[in-house]
Amino acid sequence: MKRSPRIIAAALGCSAFAIACVSGLAAHNPSNVVLTRALWALVACYIAGLILGTIGEVIVAQHIENYAKKNPVPDVMSPPKEPVLIAELAEDQSGAGLPSGASGAAQLSQVAQASQSAPANRKAA
Repeated sequence: MKRSPRIIAAALGCSAFAIACVSGLAAHNPSNVVLTRALWALVACYIAGLILGTIGEVIVAQHIENYAKKNPVPDVMSPPKEPVLIAELAEDQSGAGLPSGASGAAQLSQVAQASQSAPANRKAA
């Protein structure tokens, strides 16, 4: 963000130079007078652009700081300490639990079968 005052100053200076050249040529002034005035306009507007860009940068930084104070980022929940089984994830996604008497291997095979049949069901629909 440190470059923004220089970019604003350059844009303002170039604009002033172009406007001074066009208006001087439209008024039928001699070219040396047009270029001299255009260079002075470029320098003056470049300095004004630096000042305006710096002021704008400070105002934006203060606004961002105030916004961050008023709207803090909530703490992210820490990951679970115990590992999560694939069967538990499938239960959460489908909404229906697997039979509680089934062994861990049977639960995993049921989840695998369900995940393999899901794409076939989508293609048929």
